[in-house]
Amino acid sequence: MLTRSSNKNSLMKTVRLLYPYDSVINLLQKLLKLKGYEVLLLDEKEGLVEAILKRRFRKDLLLNVKISKVDHNLTHLELSLSALSAKGIKEPISAASNEEKILESIDNYF
Repeated sequence: MLTRSSNKNSLMKTVRLLYPYDSVINLLQKLLKLKGYEVLLLDEKEGLVEAILKRRFRKDLLLNVKISKVDHNLTHLELSLSALSAKGIKEPISAASNEEKILESIDNYF
């Protein structure tokens, strides 16, 4: 089950996965590493992941993930992606841009 929403400052995607909570955290860490993200925060107890993708000639991307355990084999993810200026300020990104492809790849990985 997938639902999407967006606002001015970020893309947001909500995903329900038929995987155990611990497996989702482990797979997400591997995927972020494969995609070139640097994990800034990983709180397995609270289900929070914050990662950044540093890009040379474009704005960096900040990915925030909230992972919630629904039951033993069902996990809920809330993904949000924002562009960061050089000063660390979140800036609007277009829902039709390449940044949405990153969210799609996270969804497709599972």
